Amino acid sequence: HAFTKYCKDRCVLPKLNNQQQIILYGPINNVYEVDQKYQLINALIQEKTNLLSVFSKNISFNNFNIMLSYSPDDTIISHHLVNRLIDEDFSVSINLNQSTKFNRTLQEINKSNCIILCLSKNYFEDELCEKEAKYAHEIGKSLIPVKVQN
Repeated sequence: HAFTKYCKDRCVLPKLNNQQQIILYGPINNVYEVDQKYQLINALIQEKTNLLSVFSKNISFNNFNIMLSYSPDDTIISHHLVNRLIDEDFSVSINLNQSTKFNRTLQEINKSNCIILCLSKNYFEDELCEKEAKYAHEIGKSLIPVKVQN
């Protein structure tokens, strides 16, 4: 299980208590990091579950579970996230060619159920990233901020 490996890599031990709640043991900073990862995974799984019921009623192969909004300077780390999401059976839209017209990016946002914002110093300095996030917010898309570092 990917989450258990993630915990192990950070020297954090996850255990279930009697109420079936996860209790994390380890260095406090690592526990905090693992907790954030757990919250993100839960949000994505909940979104995926909600989307599966919608998709079962209205299947369209031109739509995506998730669109990734990221700075071109954060491509490598962002593509690692994309690969993990695809491994978890999410359909993901990314802008492989950063020169793609902005109207096409807006169409991808419209076709996606939620948007992951890969936040970094580079992201906040990129005008197109700001426009993507603002547009997604304006049309009511679910936004999931994720802090990335190179």
